[in-house]
Amino acid sequence: MARARNLQPLTPATHDGRDLPKAGAGEALAIAQQLQHKIEEIRRAVDDSLNQLTEIAKMLTWARQAESQRVETQPSLAGDGKDKETVPIGSKLLYSRREAAAVLSVSIRTLDQFIYLKELPCRRMGGRVLIPRPALEAFARRDHPTADRRSRKEADHDRSHT
Repeated sequence: MARARNLQPLTPATHDGRDLPKAGAGEALAIAQQLQHKIEEIRRAVDDSLNQLTEIAKMLTWARQAESQRVETQPSLAGDGKDKETVPIGSKLLYSRREAAAVLSVSIRTLDQFIYLKELPCRRMGGRVLIPRPALEAFARRDHPTADRRSRKEADHDRSHT
C-alpha cells in the first residue's frame, strides 16, 4: 500500500498552554498551501490503495471463475502415468464411484452402502458402476438422518410399506 511521503506534522495553535501570535497573511497563505499539498498527497495515497484493491478484486473474480471451471483428470488405468482426457466438473452425465463419493463428500464404502440399500440409483456398464448426475443432485438435496447398517431386505420392506 502506498504511503504518503514527507508528511510533516502541522504546528499546533498552542504551545505549553499559551497562544502563539497570529500569523500574517503571507504565513497563512503558506500554511494553506502546505495543507493543500498534504491533501493532494493523501488523495494520491488513497487512489493508489483503491487501484490495488481493484486489482485484488479482479484477481479474486478470476480465481472464482477458474475454480468454477476447474477440470478433473482421471488416472489412466494402464498405469503409464498419463491421465485420461479431462472433463469440466458438472458436464458429465455419469460419475464413477470414486468421483461420486468425492462429489458427495463421503467414502467409497459409504457410497457403496447407499447403492446397496437402493438409496442412490446407479447404472451398470460392463463391470463399472456409474451414478447419474441427477441422482447425485437429488440425493444431496435429501436428508439422510440415519446411516445404520440395515439389510437390503429391511430397506425394501420399509419402502414397500410407506
